[in-house]
Amino acid sequence: MEDALTMQLPELREWPACWIWPSYPGGDLLDSWAQFRKVFVLNDLPKSLKVRVTADQYYRLYVNGQRVLDGPARGFQEDWFYDEVEIAQYLKSGNNVIGAVARNPGIGHHSYIHEGFAGFFLWGTWEVGELFTDSSWQMRHSPVYLRNQTRTSIQTGWQEFYDATAEDGDWLSEDYDASHWPKPSFHSARPAGSPPWHRLSKRDIPLLREAVILPRRLVASGELAVNPCRTKSSNVVLDLLESKVAWRPCEFDLAEWIPLPEGKEDAFYLLDLEREVFATTLLEFEGIAEGAHFDVCVTEGLDGTDPMFFPEEGCQVQFGFRYTCSGGNGRHESFQPWGYRYLVVAVRGLAGSGGRFKVACRHREYPLSIRGSYKSSNERLNEIHAMCVHTQLLCMSDTFVDCPGREQAMWWGDAHCHFDNSKILGADDRIFERGIRLIGRQTTPNGLTYSHAPTKAHECVLPDFTLAWIQTLHQHWWFSGSATLFREQREVALAALEYFHSELNKDGLLPWDRRYWLFLDWAEVYREGVPSLYCIQYYMTLCSVVDLMKEVDDSQLEIYIQRRDDLKNSILETFWDKEREVPYDGITHNGEAVASCSLHVRVFCILADLWPEYHGKWLNEDLVPFVLGPRPKGDAIYAETDHAANPDRSAPTPYFMQFVFKALEKLGRTGLVLDCIERWWGDMIDRGLVATEEAWDAVAGLGSLCHAWTAHPIQFLASSSLGIRQTAPGWTGITFSPNPHCEKVKGKVDTPLGEISVNWDYRGGSLQLALELPEGCKGSIAFNGYKENGITGSWSGVLPVRS
Repeated sequence: MEDALTMQLPELREWPACWIWPSYPGGDLLDSWAQFRKVFVLNDLPKSLKVRVTADQYYRLYVNGQRVLDGPARGFQEDWFYDEVEIAQYLKSGNNVIGAVARNPGIGHHSYIHEGFAGFFLWGTWEVGELFTDSSWQMRHSPVYLRNQTRTSIQTGWQEFYDATAEDGDWLSEDYDASHWPKPSFHSARPAGSPPWHRLSKRDIPLLREAVILPRRLVASGELAVNPCRTKSSNVVLDLLESKVAWRPCEFDLAEWIPLPEGKEDAFYLLDLEREVFATTLLEFEGIAEGAHFDVCVTEGLDGTDPMFFPEEGCQVQFGFRYTCSGGNGRHESFQPWGYRYLVVAVRGLAGSGGRFKVACRHREYPLSIRGSYKSSNERLNEIHAMCVHTQLLCMSDTFVDCPGREQAMWWGDAHCHFDNSKILGADDRIFERGIRLIGRQTTPNGLTYSHAPTKAHECVLPDFTLAWIQTLHQHWWFSGSATLFREQREVALAALEYFHSELNKDGLLPWDRRYWLFLDWAEVYREGVPSLYCIQYYMTLCSVVDLMKEVDDSQLEIYIQRRDDLKNSILETFWDKEREVPYDGITHNGEAVASCSLHVRVFCILADLWPEYHGKWLNEDLVPFVLGPRPKGDAIYAETDHAANPDRSAPTPYFMQFVFKALEKLGRTGLVLDCIERWWGDMIDRGLVATEEAWDAVAGLGSLCHAWTAHPIQFLASSSLGIRQTAPGWTGITFSPNPHCEKVKGKVDTPLGEISVNWDYRGGSLQLALELPEGCKGSIAFNGYKENGITGSWSGVLPVRS
């Protein structure tokens, strides 16, 4: 059988390597783990040895016992991504061992589609040789990872259980005897290009940036209140909760090693990193009894000194792993990164042995080169900006993700906001392009995109997120000045638009198709019948498509101009309440107007230029009182409140506030934007948050305490405070129009043309300005009646300020 496999290899000139997996690669895969190993000899050390490596779904690569890389980036098996990494620095003369652990969940979830096969693939070359997965490799199902454990959440994979007592030596060392390991055979290996991995493509974004971070404080220690001899279950979080640990505060700066008590069976520790991370957990220990186990659980929040877990509610988040010790000293790193701030370490079955341990976190994020900045004389705004930047980076890994915790899915309703945040910091659109392409590859037969991709969450087809995806094609063109991505995705976008056109009712309006989840906002906005908010979003999308079609001289331009104009007329004719001079929230299934008119609808009307003669009225009567008032007390989905008694349940959530702020900016009320950010986002800091929350008063474990759709003050501190607003595609035009809300502001906005630098100083009734524009960018100043156009390069001067 091995000879038959080897005979296939020379025919595959581009990819001599094979996909390999212990036994049949389409066999028993539920929560499956595999180990791979190859010994090769180097008489002369190469200057460079780059390997291309991937696995379905995850791998961790080692060279001579040293961890090199985790991967790959998420994608579709039809065109699966591989990573390329230099390993020359890990090599030595003589025998070298390259090894890998690979994991396949055996199920699909919110960021993975399971195609019934698993595999590991590697190919490397150097000056005089090559190294690739073939019949000479050794492999086996891992004996140390216990399978079929508890799901970490309904959107992700499985808890990790590692039993070191099942180890049979250091399998990553050259001295290890792997003669009993099977080798790939005709039935356990598949040549490159075999289904489901029809093509292999190089990773389309950089490798992630990594940093090891240590906990900063020991917040509490715990004692068992009940169940002192509890049997180990298959759920480390439930084990912890059902043990009824009594936590005692013991805050102090954390030493490197934490001593374990002698004469006790169990010990519990709660550690604080004082920041949110997206990380694996590194565990090291000395003098631990054989059979003792570390249960490590992570969370984003505390209730006093009690860690917050809700494993049977909401998304059933229960991020944790178990490591069973073989006795003595050891170390371990968890496999799947999670988003968290707090670590709970439960050490069970110590048998009075004592010992000590330490923990660390291997944080990873997209390597965004941050050139944008913000600094003002208002220290609270500086703190908010820093919190938002931290949040944004935490939500950037191999794609934009809604949060690094609960689900780590690429929700596209979040991603359009994420890009508006990240592009201010670094003009890098690769992760955005990647997301647009991934979303465009997974659609329903009628043309709708999934709300995140790749995914097996068929309940997560959101028509309004499809509209958001189409609008991001416009967003990308506006940022880059290039319509190439629209040309590439045009057919997918037009197919989706045909769905919306086919759904129009006799009045030319768009009703809710109840086969799908209509999000709009977490707030309790009107969704039944024909929601006006939904129709206006569709109209705004058609406006964006018309812009793009004009840019590329599209043959169907006139069709979409007509559809846009027809929809606008239907909205104006149907949704207007003449008596109250506001639009209705919608029309019921029976054709009756809905009496309410939400702030959401009026905000969208302002952004869409509908009923412009009433915008000033809505501003003064509704928008101004709202943003000058107290922050809403809780979200209709996640807050621990009685929903029926919650007067704020229909108020815009943090997600929707990005549109509120855009409407205020459009109406020239930038001071209101800055005041609201300072108070409402400042309240997050006052409550001890280190990242922006998903919803007002989000509850850790139910909501997310790290959600970049709430990090949009990054955008508005640049536009309302720093004063820079883009006015032309590709940043070829900008307007400078700051709000002198404090004495000094300086900062930079990164663009595809280079950095825009601003430094202004407001003193004594005038504003001293220094403005630096990159080549190809033309600016204008519109400030307090002062106007100047055609600015290029460097400009400085003094602008008068009226009270």
